[in-house]
Amino acid sequence: MKGNKILFYLTAAMSALYPIVGIIILVAPNIDTLLPGNKRYIIGIMLLIYGVFRFFRLKSMKNKMDEQDKMQHDL
Repeated sequence: MKGNKILFYLTAAMSALYPIVGIIILVAPNIDTLLPGNKRYIIGIMLLIYGVFRFFRLKSMKNKMDEQDKMQHDL
């Protein structure tokens, strides 16, 4: 189960990182030179949405891990 916990924490870190990067892309003034026009907004919003998606997957992963732990303790 130790491998599952490492995967859980890695997924949690990435779930937090995607929205943070998305917000930075949306609000940083000098990103306009790297991502001109609407590319900046499209990529920023996509990162925010993907971060939320990863968060919901993290919740289901946590529920699945809890069920497996409960089944092992019952044995």
